[in-house]
Amino acid sequence: MSLEVPRPIDPSLHPLVTGNYRLATPAIEAFYELVSRCLRYRIPGALIYGPPRIGKTRAIEYVRLLLARQYPKMSSYHAQCEHKPRHAEGPFFANLLEAVGDHAPHADTSAAKRSRLSLGIREAAARAGSGPVLLFCDESQRYNENEYEWLRDVHDALDRQLLREAVKKPGTLLAMAMRRVAAQSKETDA
Repeated sequence: MSLEVPRPIDPSLHPLVTGNYRLATPAIEAFYELVSRCLRYRIPGALIYGPPRIGKTRAIEYVRLLLARQYPKMSSYHAQCEHKPRHAEGPFFANLLEAVGDHAPHADTSAAKRSRLSLGIREAAARAGSGPVLLFCDESQRYNENEYEWLRDVHDALDRQLLREAVKKPGTLLAMAMRRVAAQSKETDA
């Protein structure tokens, strides 16, 4: 007679073994509260910063899961800002199109990508019930001034389009930029 209890899954697949789990820390809970306040008071953006390798990216993943439960009509996206030697409109919009799940993010001109991004976000907001749209821009210290302006242009275009279409509760693109402290100190040293 065996005393070994059969396991429902292979122990090597357990989340503690694979590292595939998320735990809410006080910092993540504070981050969630900040995002919730921004949504509640319709603050169009926020900057969260911290030193490298402390878990900002994982915190975004966790907070997006919590937000999906709390705000079922909200659409949220996570753009991983890439290091680029040259900053150009095409790759910038391709990165954002990837984040919103576009089927061909690298196809077309910059203007067409910009239009597809706005259209994709509007369609996602409509499917979700026209709630707010939240975009997390992870490692945003990699953006230059033009890229921030392009992001603001998208926000403004969405705002105009949603108002023009007379949506009762217009969704807003709330950009939550995730930056490292090092980027901030670089700016103040100059």
